[in-house]
Amino acid sequence: LNRCISFDYLLSPAWIEFCAGLFLLEECMAESKKREFSRAIAQKRCLEAIDRAILINEGKAERPFLYTVNELVVFGSLVSSEKSKVHDVDLFVTWKQKPNFQDDYKAADKAWQDYTRKYAPDSLWNDWYKVQSFPQTDVQRYLRGRGSGLISLHGELDRFAIDGGENYAVILDGKVQEDALDALKRKFGVM
Repeated sequence: LNRCISFDYLLSPAWIEFCAGLFLLEECMAESKKREFSRAIAQKRCLEAIDRAILINEGKAERPFLYTVNELVVFGSLVSSEKSKVHDVDLFVTWKQKPNFQDDYKAADKAWQDYTRKYAPDSLWNDWYKVQSFPQTDVQRYLRGRGSGLISLHGELDRFAIDGGENYAVILDGKVQEDALDALKRKFGVM
């Protein structure tokens, strides 16, 4: 299977998303000690993550990320059971590059370089795929929240997990679904 990967492919959103997924999986597995959290804390962290997703999409987050949240679905034990303790908050999330970069790889590459130079920590520069995927892993880290091993982000490969079970599609096509958000808040007893 020795196949050459073109430079254009290495700059493509598909490759960057793949690298970001590998890095995030590695990060999540390292953090995941399967501690149990109270349902109240999990619900609070879930709503905080949704608030951060809304800030990302409105351009009001702590910095101008290169990705927006295209889809955010809350699923898993937090919404499908009534147990007093949960291991994590499962969020199915898909991302979208900002519209002005979607079909222009040169503009996307320049934005990626500028963003990475400005925000990536110096320690990251020794690992090529972490540098390559930094703009997406950075927005994923922001969505999860600082120090929160409680939020588990799932991507396109886990779409099957939201089919058939109880879930709340809070963001679809980049827009907040107020009915779903209100239903989730009612389930959590926040409204």
